[in-house]
Amino acid sequence: AFRLQENGFEVVFVTPSGKYASQFETLGLKWISWKLDRKTISLWKEIQSFFHILQIYRSQRPDIVHHHTIKSVLYGSLAAQLVGVPCIVNSITGLGYVFLESDLQAAFLKKIITPFYKWAHRFQNSVAVFENQPDRDYFLQAGFVPEERSILIESIGADPVQFYPVPEPAQDPFVALMAGRLLWDKG
Repeated sequence: AFRLQENGFEVVFVTPSGKYASQFETLGLKWISWKLDRKTISLWKEIQSFFHILQIYRSQRPDIVHHHTIKSVLYGSLAAQLVGVPCIVNSITGLGYVFLESDLQAAFLKKIITPFYKWAHRFQNSVAVFENQPDRDYFLQAGFVPEERSILIESIGADPVQFYPVPEPAQDPFVALMAGRLLWDKG
């Protein structure tokens, strides 16, 4: 975002409110609150979230939108098409609950979401970016995204020039620390 600003672009973050959202403005970045609940499946709230992002896109008139997470990809792509945004980038950061779980709720949601994923990526002005080959393969095989408009960027989030393998230190005992969420469906 800072590099884009340095090159003369206006950067606007659109996210739900949260404890870190106000820091965008503290850093000199424009931020707009999007009324979105990540975990709800209330039809009324989902419709409201869609119309809110549509309203935001109409008021901002972006040239490029970059969506992360399933709801922003689906609602944002539709809103961007309706407003006439020239370039849509959808980051697929994982398959998520709907495509990884096999319970009744996930199966029901999968039937609803599948046609929307296909629709969201059918436009020539959109591209899907994947973090790993298995997720990209899944989307290609499911027909969610055409191969020519899908991009694989491995090691997303970590700069491989700055972070690279080094020999283990000789100290005994060697202590390694990892902070993160350990989830079976993520390996």
